[in-house]
Amino acid sequence: MLSLKFFFVLFVVSVLFLSGCLKNSKPELCAEIADSTIKDSCYYGVALDKKEPALCRQIQELEEKDNCLYDLAQGNFFQSKPVKKIYLKNAAVLCDKISDSIKKDYCFFKEARATGDETFCQYISGFSERESCLEELENY
Repeated sequence: MLSLKFFFVLFVVSVLFLSGCLKNSKPELCAEIADSTIKDSCYYGVALDKKEPALCRQIQELEEKDNCLYDLAQGNFFQSKPVKKIYLKNAAVLCDKISDSIKKDYCFFKEARATGDETFCQYISGFSERESCLEELENY
């Protein structure tokens, strides 16, 4: 079921990109879309393209909103050519806005691993996950 949803979202984002919504990166085009799923996908794509967390908040479906914030926190942006992964200065703020506690913890864990900063581990709510994070960074 999850893979079907993933392919559907990928398809919708591809259609939006080809139609110009993401190509022009104009959130006002997203607002004109009537279908809520397609509108959410449009905001998702434009948010990643513009690296703008505020656009993630326009997404109505909670899991999609979390995915948008997660991708921005992890530096998963659309790029026209290969570049080094970019980490936002406010990754901790973005991770903290994720409502799903497992995804939120994983976001903090990935930031800790990517930066080598154990401060991110302290934000992890699960005790064993927090300890694993700190343990992994000791061997960093």
